[in-house]
Amino acid sequence: MGIHISKVYTRSGDGGETRLIGGSKVLKSDLRVEAYGTIDELNTWVGMARTLIVMGELEEKFKEELIAELESIQNELFDVGSLLATGAGSKKARVPFDPSSIERLELTMDKFQKDLPALPSFVLAGGSQENGTLHLCRVVCRRAERIIVALREKMTVDENALKYVNRLSDYFFVVARMVALKMGKEEYLWKNGLSSKKK
Repeated sequence: MGIHISKVYTRSGDGGETRLIGGSKVLKSDLRVEAYGTIDELNTWVGMARTLIVMGELEEKFKEELIAELESIQNELFDVGSLLATGAGSKKARVPFDPSSIERLELTMDKFQKDLPALPSFVLAGGSQENGTLHLCRVVCRRAERIIVALREKMTVDENALKYVNRLSDYFFVVARMVALKMGKEEYLWKNGLSSKKK
């Protein structure tokens, strides 16, 4: 279905309200808006990670597969956001989130985990722009999940969409590690007691 956007601003939100899909109005401070807004923030970080990987020096086959995966994730996150942004009384049918996307993430993680070395400590973000940005995706994804869980206490949410967001944060953790390995970059690790040794 084609979408045509002819105007960005509408002035209708100047009073602190916004319209959900279907037309119902809510305050911009509403937990539902916070939920789909955080999904949008996550999607933006995924786009940044995707761009860095496009410009980076990863092995070509791995790079192509990862770029395709991140493209799928950006589209799936838009679907999650659309579900969250659809009002309960909307006449537009909500298409349930496809659980096969969850299975795809799990299969990718299982494949990568076979090649990743065991961790001697907790991982800290960094070592390369790609690694750091993927870890940013991970923590924003966790925040999105917390907000959706809080929203679920007030209303029905798509359980597969919630499960997808949960699995996605794990995916970013594994992929950040895999990217570091493929780039030959040392991962930053937490050094237990380092802060107390400085005193």
